[in-house]
Amino acid sequence: MGNTSSNNVFWPPKGWKHFESLKNISGQSVTKDPVSAKVKGLVYNIESTPIYYADNLFSAVHDIRISGWEYNILGESVEYPILSFFLQDRAYETSTDKARYISQLKVKDKLFPVTNNSAQRSYMVALLLIKQIDAGVVSDVERILSMYKVHPTQSGLYKLKNFVKNAFFSNGGNTPSDKISKAD
Repeated sequence: MGNTSSNNVFWPPKGWKHFESLKNISGQSVTKDPVSAKVKGLVYNIESTPIYYADNLFSAVHDIRISGWEYNILGESVEYPILSFFLQDRAYETSTDKARYISQLKVKDKLFPVTNNSAQRSYMVALLLIKQIDAGVVSDVERILSMYKVHPTQSGLYKLKNFVKNAFFSNGGNTPSDKISKAD
């Protein structure tokens, strides 16, 4: 599959073969629950930021966000974040150290420790949810987060001694804008 460059989104990310099966950079699924009189939905959005190097080569950082919403018969609506992180292109797929290429991992809008295990599990959750959203399925998010051990209540499973500093973001992973420079 070639790179999709719609709205400056360079997709799929280099070095992440599992993401190659994803064709869209955004999607939504909706379900109706007549018993509780609610309409529920899941949404994902992917935005890319190119990073230019001195020799006119570039890499990209992909902002992956998955969120949910509910609307009830009384007209009340609730929107809530589920999972978000920055994913950097990788030079090689063979690298098992995914924590260096994932930063700002947030689960239910709470920062989550980025370790090799949490990085692996969080991107697998993102793949699962995105594929289910594309198939029109609204999943039980709480169950999936708990099953993959990336629920906010399980953040204590990832000890800080296993913490890997993100090599991409110079300031410890706060924002990708520190490394972005526009091409002239």
